[in-house]
Amino acid sequence: MTRLSDITICREEIVKILGSDRINYCYQCGTCTARCPSAHATQTYNPRRLLLKARSSIDEAILDEALWLCSTCHTCDDVCPQDVRIGSVLVALMNIAAAKDKLPDGFAMGLKAISEQGRT
Repeated sequence: MTRLSDITICREEIVKILGSDRINYCYQCGTCTARCPSAHATQTYNPRRLLLKARSSIDEAILDEALWLCSTCHTCDDVCPQDVRIGSVLVALMNIAAAKDKLPDGFAMGLKAISEQGRT
């Protein structure tokens, strides 16, 4: 069970990374998901759901493999009526996942190939 204090800590971590409290302004309208090209390509990816996870549990959000389906096009940022900067939140989550060595196997192998050979 998630406690209110746990949710506050998670939000504060994201706020610190982004330098903004805009993540708290999301009211789950779904505009980001409706315009997201990755969400149209697969039913697995939903930026609104990932943002909701990030607000309650960063660990849960970074372990969700759907996070890595984001194309970082930032269309979600362009259409968000609350200017939440969802794309920036997702990139921050990817960076947190990488720092905690929580990359999906395919990404980890690709990064290893780039560092060793200069290409995938």
